[in-house]
Amino acid sequence: MNPEFLKKFGNALGQYLRMRHPKGEVHVAIGRDTRKSGREFEKILIDNLLPYGISIDCLGVLPTPAIAYWIDELEADNGIVITASHNPASDNGIKLFNAHGVKQTLDKEAMIEPLIDEPLSEISEYPKAELLHHPDAVSGYVDNVCELMPRDTLKDWKIVLDTANGATCETSKRVFEYFGADLILRGNNPNGKNINENVGSEFPDGLSSAVKKSKARIGFAHDGDGDRVIVCDEDANIVHGDQILGILALHALKKEELSNNIVVATVHSNLGLDKALEMAGAEVVRTDVGDRNVFQKMVELKASLGGESSGHYIFSEYAQTGDGLISAIKVIEVMIETGRKLADLKKDIPLLPQMELSLQIRERKDWDKLENMHKSIALAKERLGEDSYILARYSGTEPKIRLLVQGSDQEKVADAMESIKVGVSKDLELVSN
Repeated sequence: MNPEFLKKFGNALGQYLRMRHPKGEVHVAIGRDTRKSGREFEKILIDNLLPYGISIDCLGVLPTPAIAYWIDELEADNGIVITASHNPASDNGIKLFNAHGVKQTLDKEAMIEPLIDEPLSEISEYPKAELLHHPDAVSGYVDNVCELMPRDTLKDWKIVLDTANGATCETSKRVFEYFGADLILRGNNPNGKNINENVGSEFPDGLSSAVKKSKARIGFAHDGDGDRVIVCDEDANIVHGDQILGILALHALKKEELSNNIVVATVHSNLGLDKALEMAGAEVVRTDVGDRNVFQKMVELKASLGGESSGHYIFSEYAQTGDGLISAIKVIEVMIETGRKLADLKKDIPLLPQMELSLQIRERKDWDKLENMHKSIALAKERLGEDSYILARYSGTEPKIRLLVQGSDQEKVADAMESIKVGVSKDLELVSN
């Protein structure tokens, strides 16, 4: 994404909003993470939206879920988050939200995309627009999250907090300090160039080492924009995202707070999650990868909890998108209310052995024509038996094919993955790293 594209996008979004709101006031809330390019991109969007009579609520540096919160609070018509999430500082991107603080649906995005290549619109006479800065945006979100537990609840807790030099550096720190935690901080000195640089959710080994060294009770690592969280137990082991989702679900089920006894997960989730929750009387419903897809399925099924193994967790009672900070607090809540350590809680969700592999490819081909891959998958399923799961899909953002194999035996899982990789290599040209 570059400034020229941002100008076109701002113009396209302005036209789209004016098509939906031909007359009257229109408000858009804008926030960003800590990337150096964020401030420049923010200005470009503002300069291209104001001429359409679109007032801007400028929120500054905030986590994505905090911006979603403010969109709803401010009754904005749309929201923009300038972030590339867990990607390096050199990257940047945009997340769009609707008036309810929910990620914009694909059909609405499809209405905006064709306008990007349209020539700049001749600006008509629109209502006078305002540029409103909200210096209290951090405090407003922090105060809201602090309502989840009484002050000083974590007075005897030593916690490692890795904020990835990103958007959560201030918000998560302030919330945990309010709860009285003894914090060991990592990735809390953003300079515009170091977001996600050897810190945060993409580098869990650093979190694990810090927990071990400090003998902390728990550790959390956010991604750059704060909608995800990776969790480390007191034994310095990273807890699998499906186990975190399962721990949260079982606790909610026991408290009769799991709506319709349903948990929404994705096609990437481990079968062990399904089995553990089924034994407890709950059901796992799967959907496509992406927290937007998870939330849409939650709405459809009237579910209160959903998530991804990557660290996205959605609690519909509190938010309409993934919030890494709220998720961390909900994990702690389970530990407090059960009196159990995290290393013990995760034993309630035994996972099947699994392997994941991402293969870079030269170009995509028609999925149905990947005959060797499909044959190798069918053969692998037969060899793995009933308690197995295989997923193959093209990446939505990169020239890659992603493979996932789960089964009851680790050796058979490894053999199956190798045979599928061979099948893929016969159908697609692989690019060595």
